Amino acid sequence: MQGLLILAMLAFALHMYGLFKRAKRAQDCLIESLDRNSTDPWFRINVSRPAQFSKKLKLIPFEAKGILINNPDRIRILAELRSGEKIDHSIEKRDLALRWIGNPSLASSNMHWIAIDSADKSLYLSADTGLNALQSREATADLCRIINPDFNLPTSATQEFAIEKNPASLILVSVFFLILAFAFIDGIIINKNELLEPDWLILMAPVSIFLAIPSYGWLTRQGVPSRESMVLMLLLGMGFSAACIPAIKRVDQFFSTSGTTPVAYRLGPNAAFEPITPGPPSIDYSRYKEYWEQFTQGSTHYFDLTHGPLGLWQLDHTNLEGKLRDFYNNPTKDKTANP
Repeated sequence: MQGLLILAMLAFALHMYGLFKRAKRAQDCLIESLDRNSTDPWFRINVSRPAQFSKKLKLIPFEAKGILINNPDRIRILAELRSGEKIDHSIEKRDLALRWIGNPSLASSNMHWIAIDSADKSLYLSADTGLNALQSREATADLCRIINPDFNLPTSATQEFAIEKNPASLILVSVFFLILAFAFIDGIIINKNELLEPDWLILMAPVSIFLAIPSYGWLTRQGVPSRESMVLMLLLGMGFSAACIPAIKRVDQFFSTSGTTPVAYRLGPNAAFEPITPGPPSIDYSRYKEYWEQFTQGSTHYFDLTHGPLGLWQLDHTNLEGKLRDFYNNPTKDKTANP
């Protein structure tokens, strides 16, 4: 199964590489076909028509790679789609409506875009920066200035997004640090209860990352660019993952009807304990087997357990910690004791 998954991923990567190579080859052919005597400057661009641009899930972020020729009085957009259909769109600059789209959602595929509107057609353009989406904003803004030097670019086009200046992104970052603080302080310092048989709960940590997905839509609606929204969403997801187990432990403790109660166990080989009454899980104390070797095999010992409505069993070491500390800090002391 793992081999099939690797093959599928390799096939997908090769397919994507092929799509990019074909688009690049078509772009190079357009450049070769240009009039070499012309002095009009041209620029490599990515092109999408409105229907394709609006798709949130697509294999590649553009419909075609093309070129934009900048004439003093008009612009000309040339591109060839994967179907073989050609785009050859000329627009007089006096009839041109230029819009800054930026990187507002998944539809922009982590790139910054402008819209070229005319009476009969609209196209979405982005400066071709290859696979380096980080340069897309500056390069597309420069392209916008070249097309229309008088166009008033928004601040989002001329400056990097500042997380601290947007209330939504600032709130999310603050929430992340609060969650992380809870995970560290409660999960490591305060609540030292040990989970017994925690296998299924450990799986909840990666699953909890998906709880952060709705934050992406909220951030983009609040004006946070798509790329930054994605990073912040992943950051929040990591916070949820870190706090997941400590939070579930606290919930189970809070709703436990019996609270922390002593449960009788019988000492077995290698400091393994089995409950005298069926129900609670086994306890492995082999890491402290030197301490338990002073007691007779089969002797009864009581451990403080919490069992809540979520079905978790949590072991409280508080009453035992002092005895363990005393035992290991005083190796020459008489070891005869009651746990």
